[in-house]
Amino acid sequence: MAVPQRQPLWAIYLIGFLIALLFFKLPWWLAYYSLRANRPRKSWTLRRTIHVQIFRQVTKLFMEFGIADGRDLSMEVPQKELEPLNARFVWIPELEDDLVGIVAEHAARAGVKSIAIPAYWMLREGSKWSPEHEKAQKDEKVVLYFHGGSFAAGSAYPSHMTAAIPKGLLKYSTSLSRVLSVDYRLSSGPPTFGPVNPFPCAVIDAIAAYRYLVCEMGFLPQNITVAGDSAGGNIALAVTRYVVENRLPHLPPPGGLIPASPVTDMSSSHASADSSHYLNAASDIFDLSPYPYLRSDDFRGYVGEIDAEGTKENRYLSPASKFAIPPDVDGDIRLFSGFPRSYIIGGGAEQLFDDIVALAEKMKEDGVDVTVDFPPDAIHAYFLFYWHEPERTESLVKCAAWLDGRPAEVDVELAGQRGDDLV
Repeated sequence: MAVPQRQPLWAIYLIGFLIALLFFKLPWWLAYYSLRANRPRKSWTLRRTIHVQIFRQVTKLFMEFGIADGRDLSMEVPQKELEPLNARFVWIPELEDDLVGIVAEHAARAGVKSIAIPAYWMLREGSKWSPEHEKAQKDEKVVLYFHGGSFAAGSAYPSHMTAAIPKGLLKYSTSLSRVLSVDYRLSSGPPTFGPVNPFPCAVIDAIAAYRYLVCEMGFLPQNITVAGDSAGGNIALAVTRYVVENRLPHLPPPGGLIPASPVTDMSSSHASADSSHYLNAASDIFDLSPYPYLRSDDFRGYVGEIDAEGTKENRYLSPASKFAIPPDVDGDIRLFSGFPRSYIIGGGAEQLFDDIVALAEKMKEDGVDVTVDFPPDAIHAYFLFYWHEPERTESLVKCAAWLDGRPAEVDVELAGQRGDDLV
């Protein structure tokens, strides 16, 4: 990715971008999409259609200029700043134990090691941090969350847009009182300095965060649910795989897994002319066709020196790939053997949808207890956007109910919240 500060003309480009958006593109969209037949999805309102078009343009701008809205991970955030957000800053200690398995092999090749990283405890609205929060309470449930952002952007900061899932689960769950959201190291690739923080850097940070919950905070593994959206969903799958495959005595597998619009196949093995990669190119918040990952600077920065062949076979990078090589654990060669019960979220209008469906099918075939939530006309990471109702709230309510182990009362929770019906 390029760095804006190193491009002297970027400010001029930005001004031109805003002028074109406000005075040319927006009026044209309002006229063109006023006819429902012209909208990417016939069920969409004009309001949603315009929001998607604007977000596509903004996403393109971010990618072209390398605008990564992450934070300086070496800086501690003052508690005074976080109090209005019902949050608390914490340092995740670096791993004391040696890595094992595939992650250890790739870490050695890439020259990456564990370091202390920031994270945020997010509390239920109205609650305050107290001495009882210093350790896990008896049978307390917790969610370990990893934000999205193409592995190269985003933040775990509690007011960031990617905090929508932690906030939603805290709001609608009856058993959850806090979430730990992790600011893992972001990657970058050519033409910046790259690769910086390549795989398995973020996975190592995720392992450290999981170890922190189990070994430092005292949470029972069965009470931990690992979750993440988009790239964070890939990381959630990877850290779960690490503890499942390696059977470490001090790090048993978690009790649950929530991959939300996850990146599941960085090799694009499911891409074809009749796949969601192509058919949903006009209805998603970014256009990744024809080869979503291999042409992206963000994803190339994350895979680092791993080539295309290695990417499609690597079950950590591409768990839903047609060519992913399964582990051999005591003769069990199922790709998802031992994985915890999972709640998989994906939008039927997103380009990654076929990859997400493939993930769910593979997990079910391997005996995993899988619940899916696939709204047919929802975009990538729709649960992050206030304007993507009712699907956004419906999914958060249902996911929270699944977390609690109870039926979801969607209609009751959604009363008066269908803001997308305005147009």
